[in-house]
Amino acid sequence: MPEMVAEVAEATKRWSVLWTHSNCEQLVHDQLGAKGFEVFLPTIEAWSRRGGVPRLSRGPMFAGYLFLHHAMSKASYLEVQKSRGLVRVLGERWDRLAVVPDSDIEAIQRL
Repeated sequence: MPEMVAEVAEATKRWSVLWTHSNCEQLVHDQLGAKGFEVFLPTIEAWSRRGGVPRLSRGPMFAGYLFLHHAMSKASYLEVQKSRGLVRVLGERWDRLAVVPDSDIEAIQRL
């Protein structure tokens, strides 16, 4: 029976979008990861200049956003909301979150 509950929970997991304060993507990612949430922060390499020296550095692909894969309940929503650096979870309310299709996340992961 516990296997069936796990399968149902896995089937109801959806990708939600988390909006963060400027430059807080990694902070939110680390906090939620430490709490056991499955978080995806896509990064990309880009050239930048510091002190006139060009450098290749890694940063977020979507500045200010990251993705959470979770079967959201009101309790887990409140736990996510406690994250320092998080502005909000996109959507109307905790049970009507904006959802990103699995195929879109898989495409981003392939990049």
